Amino acid sequence: LRFPDEAQTLYGSVGVQADFSYRSGAAIFIDGPHHDGLAQREEDQRKRAALEDLGLGVLAFRYDDDWSAIFKKWPGIFGAG
Repeated sequence: LRFPDEAQTLYGSVGVQADFSYRSGAAIFIDGPHHDGLAQREEDQRKRAALEDLGLGVLAFRYDDDWSAIFKKWPGIFGAG
């Protein structure tokens, strides 16, 4: 597993802070249960769309996701094993 290049990455031009980032152009968010509410989901979508508009790949890991499956789906970011 390739570790992130940076934590708490601030993308100042759009005022969004990702939990982690990779030099390959990926912004990573870790979402706990408080992200389940409608207002928070809408805010998350706005922030993530702003990063996508900058050309970044955006991934979110929810607390109830199968994280291993996400790692395997994105070997270009996380490595092949």
